[in-house]
Amino acid sequence: MLGSIIEEVEWWDREDNSHSDGEIPYCDVSDDFNFLLEYDKVSLGKNPKTPVEILVKLAVDKDDRVRIAIAKNPNTPVEVLVKLAEDRDSAVRYYVAENPNTPTEILMKLSEDGKYDVRFNVAKNPNTPAEVLKKLAEDENISMRRRCRWKSKHSC
Repeated sequence: MLGSIIEEVEWWDREDNSHSDGEIPYCDVSDDFNFLLEYDKVSLGKNPKTPVEILVKLAVDKDDRVRIAIAKNPNTPVEVLVKLAEDRDSAVRYYVAENPNTPTEILMKLSEDGKYDVRFNVAKNPNTPAEVLKKLAEDENISMRRRCRWKSKHSC
């Protein structure tokens, strides 16, 4: 079953990036994904044509590369981004902070992350509120301060 889903998603990419009827094909995600190679799970996770049901299922994969792919995907549901914002791996949080669909309240939370790279991506996110940028402009990291001050001046 999942093999045919992977083939369908790959076919979509090789063709004109659209399905004949414009719909994402239905798939049963009750299958166990453990038999897939990590490469296949990453490919599914980063593909914008992957059905949301599969993204949700893969978001709890033990491999951080799979969770990173999900965090980067522009079609990952907000609820999944909220959960991934608490991931133990800072690289996952880094890409959640970069995702344009990450809610403002999560960007606010990630602006306090202990990892500079995560905070930097919060500053780069176009949806980060001005008050968060002002706070980040006072960050202990000089690169962060410069980035936020520049963005504050040019976002008006």
